Amino acid sequence: MRSIVLCLAVLLIAPNATQADECLVSYGDYGNIWNGMTERQALAALRCPGTILAETESGSTRIKIVRWAGYGTPGANITVTFQNGRVASKASAGLHQGRTAPDNLQNYSLP
Repeated sequence: MRSIVLCLAVLLIAPNATQADECLVSYGDYGNIWNGMTERQALAALRCPGTILAETESGSTRIKIVRWAGYGTPGANITVTFQNGRVASKASAGLHQGRTAPDNLQNYSLP
């Protein structure tokens, strides 16, 4: 019974994670992110909200780690760590160089 409940929970959560991944980022997008950018600037540069992997706060320090699925090998992504609302680090994996975003994603605007 416990495994059935766990499977149902995974099925209910998985569609939400997939929806955020529908916006694919490119190698060029990775170059548009730099340390010190505000979270709002980074979201505008990547044109979609991404998937929050972790979020924590201790005292006056807030950390949020966000991942965007990307064009490239399976699992290609950009991961950005925000500290107190600013980019503290970034990483990419498996992105194909030279791939740009489709035209329909060029005009993403923040809510």
